[in-house]
Amino acid sequence: MSELLKKKKFTNGADREVVVKLYTNVVERCLYPAVVLDYYGMGFADEDMVALSGWWRRCDRVHTMDLRSNDFNAKALDLLADVMQ
Repeated sequence: MSELLKKKKFTNGADREVVVKLYTNVVERCLYPAVVLDYYGMGFADEDMVALSGWWRRCDRVHTMDLRSNDFNAKALDLLADVMQ
Protein backbone atom coordinates (compact mmCIF):
# COMPACT_ATOMS: atom_id res chain seq x y z
CA MET A 1 0.00 0.00 0.00
CA SER A 2 2.79 2.42 0.82
CA GLU A 3 4.29 1.84 -2.67
CA LEU A 4 0.98 2.79 -4.27
CA LEU A 5 0.62 5.88 -2.10
CA LYS A 6 4.13 7.02 -3.05
CA LYS A 7 2.79 7.63 -6.56
CA LYS A 8 -0.05 9.87 -5.35
CA LYS A 9 0.10 13.66 -5.04
CA PHE A 10 -0.41 15.25 -1.65
CA THR A 11 -0.73 18.87 -0.65
CA ASN A 12 2.38 18.54 1.43
CA GLY A 13 4.92 15.73 0.92
CA ALA A 14 5.32 15.52 4.69
CA ASP A 15 1.73 14.25 4.87
CA ARG A 16 2.61 11.03 3.05
CA GLU A 17 3.67 9.05 6.14
CA VAL A 18 0.58 10.18 8.04
CA VAL A 19 -1.64 9.08 5.14
CA VAL A 20 0.07 5.66 4.98
CA LYS A 21 -0.60 5.19 8.70
CA LEU A 22 -4.25 6.23 8.28
CA TYR A 23 -4.79 3.85 5.35
CA THR A 24 -3.10 1.04 7.26
CA ASN A 25 -5.33 1.69 10.25
CA VAL A 26 -8.46 1.52 8.06
CA VAL A 27 -7.35 -1.77 6.49
CA GLU A 28 -6.53 -3.34 9.85
CA ARG A 29 -9.77 -2.20 11.52
CA CYS A 30 -12.23 -2.54 8.62
CA LEU A 31 -10.98 -4.97 6.00
CA TYR A 32 -9.33 -7.70 8.06
CA PRO A 33 -12.25 -8.29 10.47
CA ALA A 34 -14.96 -8.01 7.77
CA VAL A 35 -17.34 -10.91 7.14
CA VAL A 36 -18.71 -9.47 3.87
CA LEU A 37 -16.71 -7.65 1.20
CA ASP A 38 -18.94 -5.90 -1.31
CA TYR A 39 -17.00 -4.49 -4.25
CA TYR A 40 -19.92 -4.58 -6.69
CA GLY A 41 -19.41 -2.02 -9.46
CA MET A 42 -16.48 -0.29 -7.78
CA GLY A 43 -14.56 0.08 -11.04
CA PHE A 44 -11.75 -2.13 -9.78
CA ALA A 45 -9.15 -3.34 -12.27
CA ASP A 46 -6.32 -5.86 -12.23
CA GLU A 47 -4.02 -3.82 -9.97
CA ASP A 48 -6.79 -3.69 -7.38
CA MET A 49 -7.00 -7.48 -7.48
CA VAL A 50 -3.27 -7.65 -6.83
CA ALA A 51 -3.76 -5.51 -3.71
CA LEU A 52 -6.77 -7.53 -2.55
CA SER A 53 -4.87 -10.76 -3.07
CA GLY A 54 -2.06 -9.45 -0.89
CA TRP A 55 -4.49 -8.67 1.93
CA TRP A 56 -6.60 -11.79 1.56
CA ARG A 57 -4.62 -14.02 3.95
CA ARG A 58 -5.56 -11.76 6.83
CA CYS A 59 -9.26 -11.65 5.88
CA ASP A 60 -10.00 -14.91 7.65
CA ARG A 61 -13.60 -14.04 8.64
CA VAL A 62 -14.97 -13.30 5.16
CA HIS A 63 -17.77 -15.62 4.06
CA THR A 64 -19.16 -13.50 1.19
CA MET A 65 -17.38 -11.39 -1.41
CA ASP A 66 -19.06 -9.66 -4.36
CA LEU A 67 -16.75 -8.75 -7.25
CA ARG A 68 -19.38 -8.43 -9.97
CA SER A 69 -19.31 -5.54 -12.45
CA ASN A 70 -15.61 -4.81 -12.17
CA ASP A 71 -12.91 -4.93 -14.83
CA PHE A 72 -10.76 -7.93 -13.85
CA ASN A 73 -9.20 -10.20 -16.43
CA ALA A 74 -8.95 -13.98 -16.00
CA LYS A 75 -5.33 -13.73 -14.80
CA ALA A 76 -6.34 -11.41 -11.95
CA LEU A 77 -9.17 -13.71 -10.90
CA ASP A 78 -6.80 -16.68 -11.03
CA LEU A 79 -4.47 -14.77 -8.70
CA LEU A 80 -7.23 -14.38 -6.13
CA ALA A 81 -8.29 -18.00 -6.52
CA ASP A 82 -4.69 -19.08 -5.82
CA VAL A 83 -4.46 -17.15 -2.56
CA MET A 84 -7.93 -18.25 -1.43
CA GLN A 85 -6.97 -21.93 -1.41
